[in-house]
Order: sequence, then C-alpha cells, then structure tokens
Amino acid sequence: EKLKDFTKLNENSTGENGNIILTGIFQIPRKEVAEYAVKLNFNVRSTVSKFTDYIIIGTENVSPSKIAKAIEYNKNGAHIKIITEDTFLTIIAENLTD
Repeated sequence: EKLKDFTKLNENSTGENGNIILTGIFQIPRKEVAEYAVKLNFNVRSTVSKFTDYIIIGTENVSPSKIAKAIEYNKNGAHIKIITEDTFLTIIAENLTD
C-alpha cells in the first residue's frame, strides 16, 4: 500500500521530532506506521531531502534510490539515520501511551 501524499495526515503532527520516510514492505500496514509516526510528532514525507531525519526500512523492496540519496546527503553534511521497521516499532511501543 503506497501513500503518495501525507499532507492531511501531517496536519495532526507538530513535526517537532523531524521528518521520516517509509520505504519497503512493512509487517503492519504502511498507513498504520505513518499514523503512529504522526502521533509521535514526526512529519511523514515521500521523498528524501537534506531535511530528512530518518528513513524507516521495511523487510523487502526497499527503495535503493532513497538509500542512495540519503548517503549522498549525508556526505554533504546531512544526518539522515536509516533504521529498521522493527527498531521504529520498538520506539512506538516505548513512547505511545494511548
């Protein structure tokens, strides 16, 4: 399930924890992962930029171009962290109280 436009979803977030990108196939629906991210005050984006903070990678079909862009931006001073879906789900479980 692809989500092309996160604008409406991001209206529910302050964005104070940064910008994230979701790529690949996830264990739970991608829309649900995006909704959890917004509850944690992340903005969910569809394209990598120098303002991206995290790329969350699923278990397969991860976009090599998104990873390549992150590496290129990091070479030029960005600090994009690439983490697995499992790690992000742990962050969600530890930080969401509702």
